[in-house]
Amino acid sequence: MINASRKTALIIRRLLLSTAAIACLFITPASANGIGDIELPDMGESATRGFSHNEQSAYGHRAWLTLKNRGIVLDDPEVSAYLQALGERIATGTGLPLGSFKFFPVASNVVNAFAMPGGYIGMHTGLMTAAESEHELAGVMGHEIIHVTQQHIARLLEKERPWSAATTALVIAALLLGGGDPDITQAAIGTGLASGLERRVNYTRAHEHEADRLAVPLLAQAGIDPTGMAAFFNRLYKLRANYDNTFAGILQTHPLTATRIAEAKERAAAYPVTNPKTSGLFEIIRERARVLTTPSRESPEAFYPKQLVSAKSNPGILYGQALSASLNGNHERAIAGFKALLEADSSNLLFHLAYARALQRGNQQQQASAQWQRSEALFADNSLFLYRYGEALLQLKQPKLAKDALLSIYEKRPKNPEINDLLARASADQNQLVDAHIYKANYWLYNGDGDHAGRQLKAAIASTEFNDAERDRLKQKLEEVRRLEKAAKEGRG
Repeated sequence: MINASRKTALIIRRLLLSTAAIACLFITPASANGIGDIELPDMGESATRGFSHNEQSAYGHRAWLTLKNRGIVLDDPEVSAYLQALGERIATGTGLPLGSFKFFPVASNVVNAFAMPGGYIGMHTGLMTAAESEHELAGVMGHEIIHVTQQHIARLLEKERPWSAATTALVIAALLLGGGDPDITQAAIGTGLASGLERRVNYTRAHEHEADRLAVPLLAQAGIDPTGMAAFFNRLYKLRANYDNTFAGILQTHPLTATRIAEAKERAAAYPVTNPKTSGLFEIIRERARVLTTPSRESPEAFYPKQLVSAKSNPGILYGQALSASLNGNHERAIAGFKALLEADSSNLLFHLAYARALQRGNQQQQASAQWQRSEALFADNSLFLYRYGEALLQLKQPKLAKDALLSIYEKRPKNPEINDLLARASADQNQLVDAHIYKANYWLYNGDGDHAGRQLKAAIASTEFNDAERDRLKQKLEEVRRLEKAAKEGRG
């Protein structure tokens, strides 16, 4: 491994960021809203002739796992579900099938976003908290979606075709860290990545204008105000004097000029949206992201007034106050805040989840059980609710009910590691040990650690606690794990 110069390290921080998922659990079903397909330019065979869609998906998934397993992806179903639902709404206009994109939160106060091969799009929580509306956040998401549809990343990586699948994923992950992990960045440099980086930075910056231009009609057809993108860029442009670590990411990787902002405004004016639509959840999710990513040395309660605010006039602030209190062990204050929010808007799933979980944290188990049952009557078909409900039922020592709730979403998302982990716990609590081993193997496999999954299954097969039929089930799972691991290492899955 070679040593990196300071100049090379700075370039590494900029490369793939400029080519700018935990759980795809929807708060509400993604809706097309009557949107027609947008005719995106056909990039032709040259964009992917040496880099198939399956390979792109495999490399993007490996890179995402690298980020996730290093704690860079924010592990929160509520924030993840919101981003996925909003992103799918925007992406509907591309004409690509539902599920072609995986949107995920990155636990970082840096204002930035990035796209990876295979439709993996990361949104920094710093960008989420810097945005002032859902339209602004959506504008950046639309920009990143275009980077994927126009094969910007694939065409850049195609030039490095000799890299193996593992090396390609390593390089993607390392660059997206922006130099935040010295070990992995050094490993990427050791692959020979430093060659010709300046030229490639200029090459990818040229696509920023294309992403701006094509994102505008995409946003408009989703019923989102396309002026939000220009408004967000304009505010960042005015703040460029505060060029610190918070803003460095997006200002380096998405260079802003007065001309670029003016062009964005002009394009947005050509696609007016008379009645722009929002989910009504942006302010809630923004404060959730802010609280959950507050550095451990600081208290998130410092962001908010000491007295609880009005649920009707400031729901986002009150949500932040209550969540901060809950995480700091002030359960009485948390319960009061979430109860007020639920009373003000009984249709909001996030308020139901927060109130029930606060009751549980406050050791009010009877009240928590009653609240979960009331919520179930409203959200029995909602994946996010069922995930949190299954989690809660395990804590309430009701593993059978927990497993029933989790199986209903497992059918739709069998490769979700967190769902498999909860199913393993529910199965073990019912002494269904073969199921527990299989679900736990899935957890490791879909977290990118097939070796761990294989070792666990081998140990179970070698034990004397199972009969021949049960051992056969475990052997079949082991063969499946080996097959999937082989395909993944070859860049085919």
